[in-house]
Amino acid sequence: MERQVLHINVAHFQASLEEIRRPELRGEPFAIASPSGRRSVLLDVSNKAFSEGIDRGDSLKKSSALKRLRILHPDFNYYLRAEKDIYSLLLPQAPAVETVSRGHFFLDVTGTSKIFGSPIDHAVRIKRIISEKIGITPIVALASNRLVSKIATRVVKPVGFISVLNGDEQDFLAHQDVTLLPGIGEKLTATMKMLGIRELMDLATLSDDNIYSAFGRKGFKLRDCAKGIDFTAVCSNSAEGKNFFAVKILDSDSNDLEELSSHLYYMAEDTGFELRKNSFLAKKIILRIYYTDGIENSGRSDLLVHSAVDRDIYDTVYSILIRIFTRRVRIRKMILEVSHLMPGDRQMDLFVPEGSVKNLSIQKSIDSIRMKFGRDAIQSGFSFSGGRK
Repeated sequence: MERQVLHINVAHFQASLEEIRRPELRGEPFAIASPSGRRSVLLDVSNKAFSEGIDRGDSLKKSSALKRLRILHPDFNYYLRAEKDIYSLLLPQAPAVETVSRGHFFLDVTGTSKIFGSPIDHAVRIKRIISEKIGITPIVALASNRLVSKIATRVVKPVGFISVLNGDEQDFLAHQDVTLLPGIGEKLTATMKMLGIRELMDLATLSDDNIYSAFGRKGFKLRDCAKGIDFTAVCSNSAEGKNFFAVKILDSDSNDLEELSSHLYYMAEDTGFELRKNSFLAKKIILRIYYTDGIENSGRSDLLVHSAVDRDIYDTVYSILIRIFTRRVRIRKMILEVSHLMPGDRQMDLFVPEGSVKNLSIQKSIDSIRMKFGRDAIQSGFSFSGGRK
């Protein structure tokens, strides 16, 4: 059976949302940035600002060249709510729906034609649903895999619909700019330019010796991507369409690992409590960190088994922090998300590792106290000691 994967891409996601609640911004050049001085970077820009040479990731200092550019403070809670609203609309439209970030969604509609009709008609219908219910018009691409569908939305950006038929992937990609390939940064772009690689066909036709000489082992993966080869599955974020979040905006920006880990444990307690209160167990942990200068980084990892134990969540999210906290710049905000949920109900203890049963029993007692007297009526020492034993 031929795979059919949809990529939904809301261009300039945060800026588009701001235009919904502030219609006077439509058609105006504006950007979203944290108020952290001249080193701050733009988190998103309007389509008008983009057309005038301003892009996400530019510094505030650089953007000041456009005198008419208006700077808005970000409202992350608003953006997260909108992302969840779109996700909820998409859930009934495919067996597997995955939200990535910044208004990007993947749907695997393979084998659903008897339910939804032809994939092309279904894609157009989904685009209309989002436009009518949310008020923004996404880019939609249909292809045989995630990679090609994602590149396709970049080709028709900022609005449009495109379908790449199975078997036509290499013809479609051949003359596309190599920078449309996901993950191609400035350094890699400079290397490719020096080697005369400008189109994806140039990369796809390199010999084994040449690809290895230019890019090392990762070159083979790059070449496969240039050919449109991708077997990555679309993974639903949660069986019930529910995710739980904990958001921490630091009182004072910090790059102190002990302080950050202390905040993380507090956040792990909050998400663990919500899971237990709603009788869910989580499998996937996602951490997003926002630096003082506006740069965002994120990582994700799976728990060994589905769990609602605070310490399991903390151990996993701490390992993510160590992996993604690669800059010396201070952190202003962290978002912890738990997803890929399964009902725990009365059988919750059956899914918890034997060594965690005692911890879960204690946590249920703590939960009872907190529900009666408030969140801070009782706290773990881990939240004061940076998660250290």
